[in-house]
Amino acid sequence: MVMVVIPFAGKAQTEKTFKNQDAEKTGQTSFSFGLNGGLDFDMNAYKLAGDNLGYYSYFNKSPRYNIGFDMVLKTSKKLRTRLEMKFVNVRYGISYDKSSYGISDNTLLNVNYFDFNFYFDCLWLTKGNFQLFVSPGLKYEYEIGHATLGPNYPITEFNHPSSIGAVALSFIGKYNLSKHFGITFIPEYTFFFHGFSTGNNKPYQRINTNLGVEYTF
Repeated sequence: MVMVVIPFAGKAQTEKTFKNQDAEKTGQTSFSFGLNGGLDFDMNAYKLAGDNLGYYSYFNKSPRYNIGFDMVLKTSKKLRTRLEMKFVNVRYGISYDKSSYGISDNTLLNVNYFDFNFYFDCLWLTKGNFQLFVSPGLKYEYEIGHATLGPNYPITEFNHPSSIGAVALSFIGKYNLSKHFGITFIPEYTFFFHGFSTGNNKPYQRINTNLGVEYTF
């Protein structure tokens, strides 16, 4: 029994050590690609006010979603550069006052954006097969299409950015399941360079949380 247990224990320890060494290897450039998706919570993503009489108002519709693909180049032990392309869905709407218009209804605008983002992933912590990166970045987002959802009344008046830049800060928690394959958890905060609408001067911001996978060659 002892003779059987010892080889298996030795094999498990060897595999664990190999994974740990691979996660912390130095002096070698590597390339990875990843897929991720998650939920977005937008702040101030709507026109701030309706007409002067207050007959209708605007609102943000969260959470929404995003789906991303990224390419990662590891250039040193502590630094990776990451290029990300992402599809982002945003919704906001207008709410009508029944006493003024005879209707009590909402009209939503569904806006789709394509993001082109660049990050520096700085390795902060390594513990066993787990790695934690701090990742500042720059984002550029531009509209690829929009559609009205629900009744489109004559007074419907929408306003949103056709393109916008932003700065972002994310944390990447990566657990390496093997030498090549890992799973990721990515919370991120985004601050856009200007307001969502010409009728809203409040800071346009976004918080999102993504789950994904990453493959290293």
